[in-house]
Amino acid sequence: MGKLSPVFVLVLLVVKASLVEGGRAHWHEDDDHDPCEEKMIIRLGHKFYKHCILHGFQSNLTDCIDKNIKNHKRMKPHPEQKCIKVENRLRDCDFNCPTDGEWSSYGPWGKCSAHCGGGNQVRTRTCNNPTPVNNGEACVGPAQEIRECNQHACSVHGGWGEWTEWSPCTAQCGGGNQTKTRKCDSPAPSSGGRPCDGIIATTRECNIQPCPINGNFSEWGDWSACNVECGGGVHTRKRGCDNPAPKYGGLDCLGYSTQTKECNTQGCPVGRVEPGNHQTRDDRLLRTHWS
Repeated sequence: MGKLSPVFVLVLLVVKASLVEGGRAHWHEDDDHDPCEEKMIIRLGHKFYKHCILHGFQSNLTDCIDKNIKNHKRMKPHPEQKCIKVENRLRDCDFNCPTDGEWSSYGPWGKCSAHCGGGNQVRTRTCNNPTPVNNGEACVGPAQEIRECNQHACSVHGGWGEWTEWSPCTAQCGGGNQTKTRKCDSPAPSSGGRPCDGIIATTRECNIQPCPINGNFSEWGDWSACNVECGGGVHTRKRGCDNPAPKYGGLDCLGYSTQTKECNTQGCPVGRVEPGNHQTRDDRLLRTHWS
């Protein structure tokens, strides 16, 4: 036996549909199943649509009329008669032709998920042009498209690094300065980012204690009057360690603060002794005293 045609197979699926009563298929109580059982009718309807409607059969079923193939070559009589029988069966079971879903046009692209550094945009479409009904096929393909957006690098605003250590003081005493600096490199500004806000260096005073001042002698004073009129005496002169005086741990003056020298060394008249002049000549030699 040759291979059965698809339309003939459809006809074989019409079980006990020859008895029609009140516009609906009739079956006896002792039948094995309902000839309008839903799943079977759905399968039969899909085959009818595929092997009859899409091959030029002009159906009068509800929702099948607008699916008739226009300007299609007329179906041959024999398969057409088989399609008519299947159509009658479907009509008896209140079958409506399935409508396969079709996509609407894509909507506009949505907002990018990032302002910079790479994000995504999504646009969607809906399976409503038409919407699948009567167990029609759902739309084939994705409901959304995704594309990259804002791939340019993000602006990086500058941030300060750590301060350096304080520099050595510019003076050991009497007041100096110390400086510390920092760099705008944590991170450095890039791609139009803002530079760091603030100062790059700061200064403070250091070693503000007074410096030591070493003592220095002033000029010598005048010689004092000789302490005797004859017989040899001395006169004295002094100088002070006050030009300047030592301060803040400075050194004292180095040298003599007092000088003496002989004076009135001529002898006195016989029998005359100057008061307090009991020194020998050696005692009256020039004496210089340490301060």
